[in-house]
Amino acid sequence: MTKVLLSLPDPLSEWAEKEAANNNFDSVGEYVESLLREERERQEASEEFDRLVQEGLDSGIRDRTMAEILADAKQQAKDRLNAKL
Repeated sequence: MTKVLLSLPDPLSEWAEKEAANNNFDSVGEYVESLLREERERQEASEEFDRLVQEGLDSGIRDRTMAEILADAKQQAKDRLNAKL
């Protein structure tokens, strides 16, 4: 594990200490680590969302209506259910 030295202005340091305590962290360091982990997860989710949107755009426009797509999805669900029985 790599150690990082972080200097914060007094008001921010005081706020971070309060937030760490209010969120049951043992230290500001653990709180900051949690924030960084959450940000990494948010970025990964955002990248996955962007990838899926692009995949949808790249798939092109279909000539089926939404009602047809929904009916097909319902039929596929019924078929899977019947196959399990």
